[in-house]
Amino acid sequence: MLKKCLLVLLSLVALSACNFVDSFKETSDQADVLASRLEKEIGSKPLVSWNIHNNKLANVNVIFESQHVGTRTFGDLEPQVRKAVEEEFKRKPSMLVISVKSSQP
Repeated sequence: MLKKCLLVLLSLVALSACNFVDSFKETSDQADVLASRLEKEIGSKPLVSWNIHNNKLANVNVIFESQHVGTRTFGDLEPQVRKAVEEEFKRKPSMLVISVKSSQP
């Protein structure tokens, strides 16, 4: 009886891990598509990171290199990035962070 319970428990853990792996892969692929899309639209491929909490898209971080966005203002970038994030992830994140980093010392 103990063996059967242990086998059922291990099976449940394995099945839930498969769902996690599939979800992780799907979200990672969406982030890659987002980065490529923004590269085409803005001219700079950003670094895109994300976090999922309780199966909800908690936050998305989009980081551009300052020399690649030129004189664009945040007001120019934000609506375009927000739209792309919501379309590519197919849901709205709880928090969207758009950053421009300087690689100069």
